[in-house]
Amino acid sequence: MIKPKTSPFIIWTLRRAGGTNLASLLFQKSSFPTVEHEPFNGDRQFGDITKNWQNYKDKENLYKALDNVLKHKPNIKHCFEIIPSEINSALLEVSEKYGYKHLFLFREYPINRLLSLNYAKQTGIWGANKKGVLKGVGDLKSDVDVNVFDTPISIDELIAHEKMCRHKMKDISSQMIKKGIKPLSLTFESIYQASLPYSRGLVQEIFRELGLVEKDLFRGNDFKKIFRGKGQNTKDDYLKFPRAELFVSKCKNFKRLILNELFNYKVERASLPDEIKHFELWSLQPAAKQGYAIVSGILVSSKHYNAPVFIVLADGMKVVVHRGLESPRMAEKYQDYLGSDKAMFFSEPFRMESFDIKLGSDILLASIKFEFSHACT
Repeated sequence: MIKPKTSPFIIWTLRRAGGTNLASLLFQKSSFPTVEHEPFNGDRQFGDITKNWQNYKDKENLYKALDNVLKHKPNIKHCFEIIPSEINSALLEVSEKYGYKHLFLFREYPINRLLSLNYAKQTGIWGANKKGVLKGVGDLKSDVDVNVFDTPISIDELIAHEKMCRHKMKDISSQMIKKGIKPLSLTFESIYQASLPYSRGLVQEIFRELGLVEKDLFRGNDFKKIFRGKGQNTKDDYLKFPRAELFVSKCKNFKRLILNELFNYKVERASLPDEIKHFELWSLQPAAKQGYAIVSGILVSSKHYNAPVFIVLADGMKVVVHRGLESPRMAEKYQDYLGSDKAMFFSEPFRMESFDIKLGSDILLASIKFEFSHACT
């Protein structure tokens, strides 16, 4: 595999979407300059650019100001929903000049993000470093008053906010696609709540696509410590506001939000030899790169526990599949078979098109046929 060229990047995200630790990690490992997060917010490092646009609507000065920032190639974490669309479009356009890559980071489902946003607005607690303890609880002191929980959730306002965020994100993504840019995308759920191998695989993919190197992060428990650690411990307070239950009920009307959607496909399992004791092919999952997917499953064999597994695409290209991931369920069920304790497999990202999955060079395990044979690549 050819190592991608290292590039500066913009993380396009939303307030309270989660993933600040991922953004900080990517910034830390990049060779490009670091600026504070959300630098175009009115009170931040480049906030004057936003204020000047809002006051004067001078397009020439906007592009010149953005060029003066991006020519130094700083990595940027950008909350696009609170920035005028004209600035977002200009930021995207100027970034092309300096070879930027683009990563969307968002939540698939809005309930927790919007509850967190409401909590932050009402209490003033926007990050772990600003966390306080509520006044009126025991003898502890803080700048936050427990009476904030008397304020009802503004349901219509938050629902409208989510609709606006989705519209803006899809608009920015469409602009990228029209320009031939292939953005990456990660969701809070895929990083922090999905299976550990899938989450690790997605973050590894991001590192590769951005040209970053960090082997130690993906060994041992380091990844788990970073991406399965504790949050701000404020979630229990989110539902204390009046009308919270009604708000949650209305939020459930939102469909799952995702940029890298999977095409329809069907699985044709092959007739397996007796030495294959157990084979599961789990649902395909989207990779970070649009038009790409990841496949995973379980394989227990009496003979081939060390043999390689491959995904073979229609053009004959082979994609590496990693074997040897821990599988306690198989270890208990097949105690007499070598490798049953590490029977899970997980693929590298591959083009979303029809493929075979094979054990070694000879044994066909399954064929997967996509409804559309040509996915975007």
